[in-house]
Amino acid sequence: LRLVLGKCLKPEYGELAQQIWAAFRVPIARVKVIVTETQYLLSAIEPLPKEELTQNEKGIIKEAGLWRS
Repeated sequence: LRLVLGKCLKPEYGELAQQIWAAFRVPIARVKVIVTETQYLLSAIEPLPKEELTQNEKGIIKEAGLWRS
């Protein structure tokens, strides 16, 4: 997953993205998750370089009033 300020462009992971943001506060992150029938298991959390952000992901930051190009 790619998370930007606690949001994910995949709606099915929205709640998980918010929980990860609340726990780790990594503003832009790449998160590896193992999905089972009953739970999500975090495998890795690492920073996502801003150079790799998509236009939609940059839009999340811009909406928050934090983006400067």
